[in-house]
Formats: sequence, C-alpha cells, structure tokens
Amino acid sequence: MSIRVQLAIVVLALLLLGFIFDLLRRKKISEAITLWWLFIIILMIFLTLNQDFLSRIKDVFGVALPFSVLLLFSSCFILVMLIYFSMKISVLSIQIKDIAQEFAIFKAVASENQNKKEQQSAK
Repeated sequence: MSIRVQLAIVVLALLLLGFIFDLLRRKKISEAITLWWLFIIILMIFLTLNQDFLSRIKDVFGVALPFSVLLLFSSCFILVMLIYFSMKISVLSIQIKDIAQEFAIFKAVASENQNKKEQQSAK
C-alpha cells in the first residue's frame, strides 16, 4: 500500500475517532458502542501502519491486495454491529410491547375506578 493510501486511511480513521468521541460527549452514543468503534479504529490504524503483519494476514486469506484484508475486516465488523443492533432492537421491541400492555391495563383500571366514583357521587 502506498504512503498516500496509508495516510488517507489514518487521517479518515482519526477523523472518525474524533466524531465518535464527539457523539459520546453529547451523549448520542453509549460507552459500550464507543468501545466497539475505538477497537475497530485502532485495529484499522494498526493494520494500515504495520504492512508486514497485514501482508501475512493477506497471505493467510489468499487475497491479492492488502487493502482487501482491510475491507474484509470492515465488512466483518459491520456484520457484527448489525447483529448486535438487531438484538438490541428485539429486546427494546419486547420492552415497549410490555410497557404498552401494562399502560393499557393501568388505564382500564383507572377508568373503571373513575366510573365507580362518578356513580357513587351521583347517588
């Protein structure tokens, strides 16, 4: 990989790191997700700057270009994040359904109590 490509990848990774920390600072992203992003950004910078290690990984996977290894790792990371967020969405959907059902029961009981009070005051 040429120095220009390495520099571009490192600069983009550092910009992404700054953006992630800004999201964390503004509480738009959780600490757990920030750790995931921090891990992958550090890994990408390490692989970009350590050409010997990247070449060994390239040979293990049998790909022609070192950049392909970076794309492979990026794709795997995206897949893991999609699975993680799918699990989070499923849990949140179940919680929302349970809360909506509890609210409906609470509202029905409150309405029933209100009707009883109105009937007693009318007598």
